[in-house]
Amino acid sequence: MFFVAVLGHEPVFLLRQLIHLHLAAATGLRGAASAFNLAMVSSSPQEKPALSRDQGWALWDALAKPEHLRYRAAFGVLLFTSIRTGEMLGLQWQDLDFGIRTIHVRRQIYRNQVTTPKTNKSLRDRRMSEELYKALLHHRQMSQYTSPGDFVFTTSTGRPANPDDLRKILQHLLRDELGIRLPKGCDGLHLLRHTSGSWVYESAGPKEAQAALGYSNIQTTLGIYTHLAEGAEDTVTDAVFSRPLAPTLAPEHVN
Repeated sequence: MFFVAVLGHEPVFLLRQLIHLHLAAATGLRGAASAFNLAMVSSSPQEKPALSRDQGWALWDALAKPEHLRYRAAFGVLLFTSIRTGEMLGLQWQDLDFGIRTIHVRRQIYRNQVTTPKTNKSLRDRRMSEELYKALLHHRQMSQYTSPGDFVFTTSTGRPANPDDLRKILQHLLRDELGIRLPKGCDGLHLLRHTSGSWVYESAGPKEAQAALGYSNIQTTLGIYTHLAEGAEDTVTDAVFSRPLAPTLAPEHVN
């Protein structure tokens, strides 16, 4: 199921961005768009489908099957940290601090070469959730290459994993095992990062999503995830301007 946002005019598109950012900053109300947990498509050229929370967790559970277990941690890093595919492939064991459950993003794989991430904002730390922490520990137990300078996700020769192979596994899981059919070109590995960013945006707002995704400016985040602001104005208005349940005046001020 998809939610389609049709704005029609660029000024309206920009206005909704500004309204959502202003309300989030002014009220501190987080998760105003939490109701939009379905896979979404928008008319904006930047916006792409995202898995709903139910779909995301169904995928995570499917990856626990023995035949898919070797891919679980790699997909989990994308789904639960919001980092880029190249950044995931560039992770080495020295970048994973299991003591404080933190992933240090310090490099990426781009065109089969080790490079630095895209921007300074991309050099960031991401916390491991409980699920991801356990998956990464299990992955290390299964891995043949576990020295500090070894890559976390590798081929049989120790080279960084092939993203095309991972993409095919993901597409098989979504289409054939979970029955999730997405538009052509929208079911690659970036789907997991975009889903992760959507969940962060829904729960914590644009600034947290920007930090998680490693974007250098807030406008990029707003441009990509503006569909999550659709309808959020009503939620914010109701929450901010509804009558309090109890009187707020001191007793001596009440007539």
